[in-house]
Amino acid sequence: FVSPVTNGSESNSTVLLEVRMTAPATYGLPVSVNYSVVGGTASNVTDYLLPAGNITIAVGDSYTNISFSVVDDGVYEDAETILVAISNIQNAVAGPNTNCLHTIIDNDPPPTVYFASTPYSVMEDGGNIVIPVVLSTNTERIISIAYSTSDGTAKAGQEYTSTNGIFVWPRNQSGTNTFVVPIIDNGEQGGNRSFYLTLSSPSNCTISGNSITNVIIRENDNIAPVVTNRGASNVQWTVATLNGFMTTSYPPATA
Repeated sequence: FVSPVTNGSESNSTVLLEVRMTAPATYGLPVSVNYSVVGGTASNVTDYLLPAGNITIAVGDSYTNISFSVVDDGVYEDAETILVAISNIQNAVAGPNTNCLHTIIDNDPPPTVYFASTPYSVMEDGGNIVIPVVLSTNTERIISIAYSTSDGTAKAGQEYTSTNGIFVWPRNQSGTNTFVVPIIDNGEQGGNRSFYLTLSSPSNCTISGNSITNVIIRENDNIAPVVTNRGASNVQWTVATLNGFMTTSYPPATA
């Protein structure tokens, strides 16, 4: 081989590995060389197409190529290798490079991770809220991302329980992971409150859409108003003013 190490993008559909002689074949005898794949991390058929075979360097020529096809599989993955060896050389002797390691460099974008739907809401007496986080597609790399909560108008320990962690998707898996945030029913009338959810530190993936969203905790401690009749005033033949008093309520009432 001209070079013991080569590389190319997965998008390069055809690869040529040059096999060269120090001088052209002479004396009317072509040079015959067998080749085969003897190792590497790539898989035949799914990553490349290269069955074992034979090449011939014709009389008067000094080189030829081993040609094979690369399969662009559309999967985000690590670089993969193919180790090709030449053997059974006829009418010539082996040079120093009888092996060539070719590296296929992945050309696919990383998958995305995102909140399934935003924003979220939960009743104050709902107990907890389940938050789904989605990985868009499977990959041959391990995917991870961190999640956490933070205060907005809702305060951790008073209206919800602070939650954080890391999701990990193994190789060749996709789909939805979920985490649970406990909600605290404090029995107080304070109106709707909200806190934040954050995705961060993506590994082998990118965040699609907003990395921060919010959860609305909807108030459940409602008080019905009480209206007290305080009689009438300005009574005339056809009209009168009715006087009343309405207590404080939540949510605020109108009359």
